[in-house]
Amino acid sequence: MQLEAEASAGRTSTQRIWVVLLVIAAVLPFLRTLGFGYVMDEIPAIRSNPIVHGWESLVDVWRFGYGSPDQPFEGLYRPVTMLLFAIVWNVTGGWPVWFHALALVLHAIAPILVDRLLVRSNG
Repeated sequence: MQLEAEASAGRTSTQRIWVVLLVIAAVLPFLRTLGFGYVMDEIPAIRSNPIVHGWESLVDVWRFGYGSPDQPFEGLYRPVTMLLFAIVWNVTGGWPVWFHALALVLHAIAPILVDRLLVRSNG
């Protein structure tokens, strides 16, 4: 019984180390982006997109595709992404660092969620 508990505890420690390493691997390459302004598709999707500017945008994002009316990304409908953009824009005043911080947080959460899913699926 004690051996099982020790083996289980060791597996959990190893598992935690792997998850921490995966979180670091997911976040580390993107840390530099905190110092960037808007880049690439962020310009039409966020900076110059009136659909995510202003609190009424919390409703507007559900009616339009991804991107701005002037530069839509044809065939893409991402209302949850646009909702997050609208919330961040309106809370932070559109400062790019917060959009990049949000991306870092989402990158950090992904391996944790995958780990939880795998642990639950394996019993």
